[in-house]
Amino acid sequence: MLIRNLGNPNENEKRMAMGELGKREDLVAVNAVIEALDLENGIVNNWGWDIYINIIPTVGKLGSGNELNQMIIMRESIKITHELAESNLDTISDTIDGYNNNPDPAPEATEAYNYAINNLDFSKNISQKSQTALDALDDAIKKLKMKKFEKMADRIEANLDGMSWQEFEDTILDALEGERNAARVGDKGIDGFTKDGTPIQIKQSQNIGRNVVDNFETAIRRYFSNDEKNKRGMIVAFSFTNGAYDEIIRAKDEDNLDIQLITADELDIKVKK
Repeated sequence: MLIRNLGNPNENEKRMAMGELGKREDLVAVNAVIEALDLENGIVNNWGWDIYINIIPTVGKLGSGNELNQMIIMRESIKITHELAESNLDTISDTIDGYNNNPDPAPEATEAYNYAINNLDFSKNISQKSQTALDALDDAIKKLKMKKFEKMADRIEANLDGMSWQEFEDTILDALEGERNAARVGDKGIDGFTKDGTPIQIKQSQNIGRNVVDNFETAIRRYFSNDEKNKRGMIVAFSFTNGAYDEIIRAKDEDNLDIQLITADELDIKVKK
């Protein structure tokens, strides 16, 4: 599995996995790549730019608004790199012009000129790639902001925070076109099912963490027979921690459990008049 290779000590295998996963229109795969990428190492050494340029539009297209801060932080880092590249290009240009306009350059000037020539293409490439990444980030951030505030308005109008837990579960299941678990009390962590039988757990809380995902994994194992190859489930909540996202990647990679984490803001909540 490619996600496993994101932790591969072999840099070539790791970069190959990043490149392949980064091309997918899959938010979990893209988030895994972002987690594995060493921003400074990747862009300073010039191998990470194409990966970033591939994954940024995917986040803008498939993200729910929860990724907004992540994209803003990434933009600030890349902006600094772009400005440094532009400054280097100015220095290189001045060095080359100074050498060409000096009929009898000193040995140090010749050394500086050779260094500038050797670094010219590298600096140009970083400048161009970083600008492409910044343009992609600006577009993604714009899309994520629109989604964030549209969903925030829907959530406030639907009064999800103020609902009783029963109303909240019913509203989420309606949005998913799911069915309620007949064993509503003592449901062992499964609140309902999608049309294809995927177990759903619903949490009316923020910052759902790894421990909740761990417990849901146990519920999934109990629900599906040992012969079932496609053990799967989804958790719906207001938000999730990074630890929760890390755990679903680990569960998929090591235990073949396919768990989706869905925020309430991602759903099409119908407001009852």
